[in-house]
Amino acid sequence: MPILVSKIKKILRKPIRGVTKESNVQKDLRPKAKKYSIKENSYGHLKRFKFILNAVESFAKDKGNVKILDVGCGTGGSITMPLGEEGYIIQGIDIDAEPIDYANTCNLYNNISFECKSANEVTDIYDVIIASEIIEHIDNPVDFLMSLKNRLSKDGIIIITTPNGYGWSENEARMLKRILRNELLKVVLSKARKTRNKITLNE
Repeated sequence: MPILVSKIKKILRKPIRGVTKESNVQKDLRPKAKKYSIKENSYGHLKRFKFILNAVESFAKDKGNVKILDVGCGTGGSITMPLGEEGYIIQGIDIDAEPIDYANTCNLYNNISFECKSANEVTDIYDVIIASEIIEHIDNPVDFLMSLKNRLSKDGIIIITTPNGYGWSENEARMLKRILRNELLKVVLSKARKTRNKITLNE
């Protein structure tokens, strides 16, 4: 009897051909909650996002709706989308059209928008402007900061993050460089010894 019950349960678990719980169209239309949930990695993405989120929350407290600009947003998965999922009105901009096209394709929210343009082309005023891991790539950071300041509301804030040279990725790079240098030194010394031995034998 227990064997028969077990077989019946297995049969019931199998999906009936032609019948699915939810069609592919329904899955595509269904809102994907927390699609851009961030996991920590060697680049500190989660730690950085938490820092930015805390700064935004502290600023937005008792202010109602705030407009946010994410400069150099890329595909939007690291900052723009997660902040939008928190309910903030946010626009992401980037000078590269390809990630912006991808971001617009994935965007499911009315409070999130993406546009391909530079900070100098921004005309709207924002309460919060984010420039995360961007300033180290700018040739003239002073002009860049001034362009952000000109697009900031009277009591607005600019949130900037930049690598300090001691993150996991930087430490990994230094460690790898040291290992490769030591390995290269071993090869050079080994070849030097072999050459010296050949010279000694020939003499």
